[in-house]
Amino acid sequence: MDIKEALDILYGEESRDLDPEGYLDAITRLRDQDPNLAKRVETAVEPTLDEKVFTRSQISWHESSLDTAHRVALLRDNPHFRRYVNAVRRVLAIPAGHGG
Repeated sequence: MDIKEALDILYGEESRDLDPEGYLDAITRLRDQDPNLAKRVETAVEPTLDEKVFTRSQISWHESSLDTAHRVALLRDNPHFRRYVNAVRRVLAIPAGHGG
């Protein structure tokens, strides 16, 4: 699959938002619809993103602070993470509503 075909699959008739947030939204939608196709699209798109779009960064875009922010936003819905937070709060005697 070449980059043009991958972008056609990823965005269809929509504008091609290749910033990290736009790409993440598009690839997430595709993963929900067809995980195998999403993997093929990622394989075709990521070299271009890394080499031509996000050239200033020495780290891959998905290891960036934006990606970290998306992951952290999902943590509050993770029951295991909530249990760990509650355990740490108990050990440190931090009230449940204090500090975020």
